[in-house]
Amino acid sequence: MMTQEMQLAEINRKLDVLLERSEDMEMRVQMIEDLKDDLMPVLNEMTMVAIDELQEVSSAFTMEDFFRLVKKVAMNTRTLEEMLDRAMATNEFLTDAQPMLNDVTLSVVEQLEGMQQKGYFGFFAAAGQALDNAFSNTKKSDLDAMASNLSAVFEGIQAFTNAGNNKEGN
Repeated sequence: MMTQEMQLAEINRKLDVLLERSEDMEMRVQMIEDLKDDLMPVLNEMTMVAIDELQEVSSAFTMEDFFRLVKKVAMNTRTLEEMLDRAMATNEFLTDAQPMLNDVTLSVVEQLEGMQQKGYFGFFAAAGQALDNAFSNTKKSDLDAMASNLSAVFEGIQAFTNAGNNKEGN
């Protein structure tokens, strides 16, 4: 059986716990009040900026437009989430692949520099210019005449090649 002193000690202990919790709650309430006091000017300023910015589009944007947009977002939440997941996966892939892409880019640049030093690009530019000149100075009727004679040229080359092969075979 508990003595009166033990009961009083137990009640005092419980009162101490309640008093401590009460002080914690008062401190939290004060922190929330301080936060509210700090945030109110910022929120007021954000509201004013939002109002100013939205006034520019107020004639073209109605509340019905806003609610229609909200509905579409709500109906397509899964699609939007999948798109965000894909974008995040793509970002992760690009982050992981960046060193390899840097190596490939460096290799391609080195190959192109080698081709430049060997004169490939100058050759291709000159060949392109020659083709451009040939096409700009040739009429369709000239091309038609060349096309009709082209088969005779190939037959002559083929006959020449076959004659050379027959001599070697004898």
